[in-house]
Amino acid sequence: LSDPEIIICTPINYKYRPRDDNLLGVITTYFHQILGQRQDQIQAQLPTVMPLCGKARIRNCGNTIRTVFAIRRLTQSYRDNTFIWIQYNDTGNCVTNVIGYGRLEKIILCHLDSKAIWGIHQNSLHILAVIAPCDTHGHDASQILVEYKKFLPIIVSNVHNIKAAVGRVNTRRRWGIIDRTINAACASFADVDEEYNEDYISDEET
Repeated sequence: LSDPEIIICTPINYKYRPRDDNLLGVITTYFHQILGQRQDQIQAQLPTVMPLCGKARIRNCGNTIRTVFAIRRLTQSYRDNTFIWIQYNDTGNCVTNVIGYGRLEKIILCHLDSKAIWGIHQNSLHILAVIAPCDTHGHDASQILVEYKKFLPIIVSNVHNIKAAVGRVNTRRRWGIIDRTINAACASFADVDEEYNEDYISDEET
């Protein structure tokens, strides 16, 4: 599966059904923000099956990013490239360019049907990134030293808001973000041959 900005890669669980109330809640909040409809009405109409994806490649810089879902299924040593740089516009009182970092938990394919509640998004595919944000207070690690000690509650964002993979280093009981994206020079994370457990498409995966 691909679009102009991102290529979705295996592993994919085509039978995945989100059952966790917290996950369903943040997916509902995402659609509430773009549709303006009541959250209870949105959640009642969400598709039951939302395929779960393990890896993606960002076209403009070539970074490959994995999800925690995929990492858990690897049967050999691997490079942890689940940490990402996200950038989006906050359209509150004024348009603000927001930079953040986080761990990519899941990539979910949400196919909306023809129900009226979806408005202009009827019969469309939304590629959703489930992210555990690092508590970095909005600082830009390509400009200054940025560290974090904890994650914030998970959020859902459009996968196109992921701009690159980033690294991290453990120091003094905290993690420092390594962001080499300044001047569009993306951090490089080389792929290795991967082997997954045969049960990676289990419907129990969360």
